[in-house]
Amino acid sequence: MIYIMFYMVAVFIIIYIILYLVLMYVGIKEWNKGVCPKCGKPWAFYYSSNNGDVTYVCEKGHICNISNKIINRMFMKSKKED
Repeated sequence: MIYIMFYMVAVFIIIYIILYLVLMYVGIKEWNKGVCPKCGKPWAFYYSSNNGDVTYVCEKGHICNISNKIINRMFMKSKKED
């Protein structure tokens, strides 16, 4: 019985990690190293919500919603270097 519960917890943790990595990949792909994939213009900060999600917009008006804190830190770091 204990082994079954252990395996269920292990499977849940593995599924959670895989889901996190997939969502991080999607966010990084949308972020595209700070450049809009549709027009090639750089993203600019637009809006930050209370839960930590940040919205960026390019000069052409394309929108990028990022909820990943790692990507947000990369953007802030790149803006400080400019």
